[in-house]
Amino acid sequence: MIFNKDNKGNEELRRLTGNYYANNDFDKISQDIILAEEELIKITGTAVYDRAKAFYDMTGEAQEAHEGKVIDAALLERVQMPIAIYATFMMYRKNDISHESSGRKFKIDPENEKIPWQWQLERDDEIQLESYYRSIDRLIDWMDEKEIEEWMNTDTKKAMSKQLIKSATMFNQYYPIDRSSRFFVMISPFVREVERKYIRPALGKELYEKYTGLVTNPALTEDEIELKEWIYPAIPLLTMSIAFRRMPLALIPFGVVRNYSSQTHTMNSSNPASIDDIFDISRDLEKQGVRAITEFKNQRAGRDVLLPLLPNNDPRNKYMKV
Repeated sequence: MIFNKDNKGNEELRRLTGNYYANNDFDKISQDIILAEEELIKITGTAVYDRAKAFYDMTGEAQEAHEGKVIDAALLERVQMPIAIYATFMMYRKNDISHESSGRKFKIDPENEKIPWQWQLERDDEIQLESYYRSIDRLIDWMDEKEIEEWMNTDTKKAMSKQLIKSATMFNQYYPIDRSSRFFVMISPFVREVERKYIRPALGKELYEKYTGLVTNPALTEDEIELKEWIYPAIPLLTMSIAFRRMPLALIPFGVVRNYSSQTHTMNSSNPASIDDIFDISRDLEKQGVRAITEFKNQRAGRDVLLPLLPNNDPRNKYMKV
């Protein structure tokens, strides 16, 4: 566990979340911390967590003498934050109802407390999860910027580097996903599926490898560089078509999901889009993606075949073209 050093786990959680009580019993949240750590490791890989924990486990003197203390201290804080936010969120949800030997109980001080409305609980859940997702985005973006070795060497990152769309920033240019690096990591297998099924056949092996950077000689021509903008939009459209069909809406960035939610945001109604609505969205995105590929093919064909504006007639011929 990457918390409770010198029995100061509650202080660490309060510093990272801003809303955890320092006088809570740390043992009650320790299990949630372990589960949150395992969830983060699924995204970033074990090596990233191990590096942060190794620095955390050092004594204060050893940390000060550590050659890479600035980077490792920054990594530690960025690894701890999503774990702290998710662990406290899970604990708060469990504490809405107490679990005792005589059954589940709901306890409240009627003089000083009021039961929140269901819509308030749902809104708070959304806020907590959004903070959690943002903290993971922050970690991934920072590791990309600093090129942290343990992250760059993960199978996930290596596979992403071979894609045409390699980052959340690139993806966001053609389909807004709140620039969420966490979400982009999760849908990267869909990106590769789209590129394998649709994009590589449309481009051809040679041009596909040049676009991905797997082949650098010969260099891209000016026409090939311009054609990129015709094929790239298809990838996010087809990827999101798959994502809406296969992923729970809770895993998709709130800014994206909110576009497809019910318009009646009242205390009594906060209805997500129906299954039929989601499949309609998916089919529409698929059509747009396929149309983008067709437009690319037409654009490419138009550049390869140059037709004269006027026929080249010769007075010596016994015929003429019009």
